[in-house]
Parts: sequence; C-alpha cells; structure tokens
Amino acid sequence: DLEVIVVDDESSDGTAEWLAGHADPRLSVIRLERRLERSAARNAGLARARGRYVLFLDDDDRLVPTALDVLGRALERVPDAFVAGGRKVVFDDEGNRKSWPHPRRLWVGRPVRDVLLGWVLSPGECLWSADVLRDAGGWREDLSHAEDQELWLRLAVERPAVIVPDTVLDNRTKVG
Repeated sequence: DLEVIVVDDESSDGTAEWLAGHADPRLSVIRLERRLERSAARNAGLARARGRYVLFLDDDDRLVPTALDVLGRALERVPDAFVAGGRKVVFDDEGNRKSWPHPRRLWVGRPVRDVLLGWVLSPGECLWSADVLRDAGGWREDLSHAEDQELWLRLAVERPAVIVPDTVLDNRTKVG
C-alpha cells in the first residue's frame, strides 16, 4: 500500500538518470519541463497520487522508519483532521543533531492562532488527507514565500490537525 511519486523539478544532479535505473511498479516519476518551484511540484505530485493520504518530502528530508505508521494511526483516530504532524530533527554533515521545538503531548485542534504567530510544520513532517488537500486546491502556486503557512491557515479554519510528539522526520540543514 505504498506509492512513491518523484517530482523532478528540472534537477541537474543526476536524479533523472538515477530514477531511470529503478523499475519498481510503486515508483512513478514526473519530470517537469521547466523549473516551477515547490508549490507546483507538490501539486503535480498530489494530482498523480491515488492514496488516501499523502506526504511530501524535499531533497533534504528523510522519514524515520515509523513515520507513516505513527502519522497514519493519528489520522485514523481523528478522521475529520486535515493533517497529522510529528516532530522534526535537524542534522548536519558533521553529525550534529537538534530536535526542533514541538509539542510534547498529543494535541488535536485547530491551530489557527499558532499558525498566525508563525508556527507551522514542514510538509515532510505531515501526513495529509489527500481529498481535503485536493478540495482546498493544494498549494497556491502564485506565492513564493509562506505558501505552507497559507495552506495551513485555509485548512485549519474548518478542520482540526493532529500533532503527535513522535519524531517522524530528519532534515539536513546547518545545525548550530
């Protein structure tokens, strides 16, 4: 029950060649003709996805092995939620790791105030209800900044989010 859709946003790092060497029926590749940036790439993947839930990873993200199970169970417990999100840990090439600020307990609610104050989870920390995301129109492609925050605001007005304390994502960045 896993589908992997790679949206190659005109990369020049050998991604297309690497993907061509993988013949797995669960893998689908979308190669964008020109660089369109994050929102358009995410929307292209969403349009191709057939699953009930979707999760979006960027090239500097990697899921922890239990992420899909933890987030999927959270969405099953709160079926009207638009998203289940977990904790992120950032790491760098020198082996430094740092847990990102995150609630320590399970939380269910509409995070409108929190999002207005600047708090939002990155897409890689979140398992989204695919139908809710599609019905909302996905990410706004005319925004170049705060597109994740804008999406959270649109969805959180009408539906709850489920935030779990578990770490679900490792994100490569500069720690320090």
